[in-house]
Amino acid sequence: MKIYDLSAIPQEVLDSVGGKAKGLNQLTNFGFKVPKGFILVDAHSQADFEEAYQYYATHQMGKVAVRSSATIEDGVNFSNAGQYETYLNVSTKEEFLTDISKCIESLHNHRSEVYSKTFLHGENDEEHNKMTVVVQQMVDAKCAGVLFTKDPMNAKDVLIECVSGLGESLVSGTQTAEQYRVEDGKILENENKLLTEADVMSLYQSAVKAEQAFGMPMDMEWAMDKEGVIYFVQARPITVAAEDEVTINEFDYPHDVTDQTITTCNVREMLSCAVTPLTMSTSVFGLDYGMRKMMEKNHSIKNVDDLPAFSCITPFYNNMFFNQTTNYIVSYRIAGTSKESSDVVICGRVLDEFPDKFSDPSPQIVRLARMFYFLPYILSGKKAVNGMQKVMESLHFNYDDTIEGLYKQQEDNFELLKEAWFCHYCSSYFSGAASMMASRALTKMLGDYNKASFLLSGALTNIEGIESAKIVDMMKDLAKCIVKNNPDAVKYTKEQLADYIKNSTGEVKDCYDNFMNINGHRGINESEMRVKCWGDDLLGFCDALRGSIISLDKGDIVKTKDWTDYVDEIMALVKRSKRKGIKSQILKARSGAWTREHTKSCCIKVTNGFRKLYNVMAEKMVEQGILPDADLIFFLTKEEIGKLIEGDNGLIKKAMKRRRLYPTQCSLRFNEVYSGKPVPIEDDTALDKSDFQGTPASPGIVTGKARVIRSVEDANKLQEGEIMVVSLTDVGWTPYYCLASGLITEIGSCLSHGVVVAREYGLPTIVSVKDIMRSIKDGDVITMDGTKGTVTLVSKEEE
Repeated sequence: MKIYDLSAIPQEVLDSVGGKAKGLNQLTNFGFKVPKGFILVDAHSQADFEEAYQYYATHQMGKVAVRSSATIEDGVNFSNAGQYETYLNVSTKEEFLTDISKCIESLHNHRSEVYSKTFLHGENDEEHNKMTVVVQQMVDAKCAGVLFTKDPMNAKDVLIECVSGLGESLVSGTQTAEQYRVEDGKILENENKLLTEADVMSLYQSAVKAEQAFGMPMDMEWAMDKEGVIYFVQARPITVAAEDEVTINEFDYPHDVTDQTITTCNVREMLSCAVTPLTMSTSVFGLDYGMRKMMEKNHSIKNVDDLPAFSCITPFYNNMFFNQTTNYIVSYRIAGTSKESSDVVICGRVLDEFPDKFSDPSPQIVRLARMFYFLPYILSGKKAVNGMQKVMESLHFNYDDTIEGLYKQQEDNFELLKEAWFCHYCSSYFSGAASMMASRALTKMLGDYNKASFLLSGALTNIEGIESAKIVDMMKDLAKCIVKNNPDAVKYTKEQLADYIKNSTGEVKDCYDNFMNINGHRGINESEMRVKCWGDDLLGFCDALRGSIISLDKGDIVKTKDWTDYVDEIMALVKRSKRKGIKSQILKARSGAWTREHTKSCCIKVTNGFRKLYNVMAEKMVEQGILPDADLIFFLTKEEIGKLIEGDNGLIKKAMKRRRLYPTQCSLRFNEVYSGKPVPIEDDTALDKSDFQGTPASPGIVTGKARVIRSVEDANKLQEGEIMVVSLTDVGWTPYYCLASGLITEIGSCLSHGVVVAREYGLPTIVSVKDIMRSIKDGDVITMDGTKGTVTLVSKEEE
């Protein structure tokens, strides 16, 4: 064994001590501040470990990190980072000796074996891969992070990521980082708080210096101590060869969208943030295909392939947008439809400021003829329900199959996935058309859109059999069952609650199993393949369940008005000659709401079948050395998975880079509507607004503290009686309604899935409230009027 100080590694051994040790040595010699430390080369025996401890004790280093530096780790051609063991805050002799041994043993753990076989095309032996151990003084970190000398989103910028405390939560992906960007020495505007402007500029200057010193773009880890001193603890080249370059825009729609109307409306209810490549090539492709197939069925286009893939649901930055210009094709080619009606169904309002520049109206006689093909889809949901039933009966997976067999099952069943989303789109057409006709007729008669929306929303409550509404009922029943059998559960953390459910018997087990049999396929962001459903994520489910348990003392909501009361009120306001027609439209809208919720639930069941298939396939690919870790499968398209199975190992590097970019893609925010290609919002500063107007979706006047929710972590902070302020909602958010006194969304319509449930539970709700997320902060006191659609800031939270 040899022991070398980090700053004094001999040149002749530098290339054999691993990327981490080499990088730290170079950082030290280039003049960067690096925590003092040493490396162990060729340490194997207990005597070696004892000698290393004596060196550590003699140099009085205090708490240290014991880190791996394998020869195939952090190289120029690829990064094997994170596959070996690291131990932090090591201070006792017992810890030191044990952790040194474990670090060396990790050279041959399962993860690293798979990586080395994948990239070295051979066994993980001492000839190909050796383990050097780095022992380095711990930084008492106030904050820590990573900097890229070239921002993956924009190569002109330096990107700095930062989290409080140690940086492990950042590199492991368990904590969302603050991001700072610097372009040509200028800090781009941001609201981050962990770093001062001087801190950011110091890191920026280090980035410039590092790229010049190393002669290539670098990915560097750093930590700042309590006195504000910045230390660098790792430096590695930004990997992936030029021909395999992955960018934040890799999957952008490749066709020209100049002057086309692109919106986040509607689609964000289902795909609330960036999607992974696997989801884009499966669920999103299926949804887009369903829309194009509908256009073929109603003869707006001759063939589904007349329009390119993703011309309806269009990706930019891995975020999904609704291409209204494509949707307008139906408006101009079928009688009884129009741009304005399409805008209202998708966006909840007419987009007067975004005129369509591509109108191509068909002759009226042709439009009338096409209407006959369209009528079965907008007058009844029967086709959608029957079609979905056939899909559910035909879909079968054998999860015990081989990798090749599983991949073939994916291909064999993919047409069923596409058909499921087509059926859901049919039901959405029926639901949207029915509600739009009722809304338009009521607005025309009353002369007041908000009043018409309020009355119609009331008439769309108490719809028997709404599947998403049953989730809240059944979760509350489970909460009551748990508390009845174990009153202490009201104080449980989610971890304690999960342990209790795992070990439950009798009534509690039966109630839990019944819930999962019916709703286990649901969850937050449930169309994303990478996200686990409640049935496979007990901790995530217990997050939501705790809200139901805490809210039990509120009792059940007692409604003062039934849906028939709203219908009676509507009938009293319209002419006698119009009443029969209006009532018929309301009944169709109610039927449409049920149909839409039913087919959405079925689509998620189909998606969950594929999700399980990909998870099983990934585990088997890891076992056989095809994939380094199972999560990477979600960063390949379904076609690329087949190529990887056939031996294209270069795809692994692409998947790793995509996974690194994904949090940035998820953090991007967009305006509601664009003319042309969407551009992320750069100026996301708070707006000084105190009065807001939205669309009333469920009645009630509430004053309370706001809780602004952007993530599950935010939702878990919701306190009883607070008003939920969210960008949009999906079914996964509905269990939190038990605690809230009101719901306000920035995006959405009266038919949004989460809003349908809110109405069922009498939760005052306002949708499509522009700028609310940029104006209201946690703790602000607001008043919302779910009858008029107004929100008023009463007082700001004291800073």
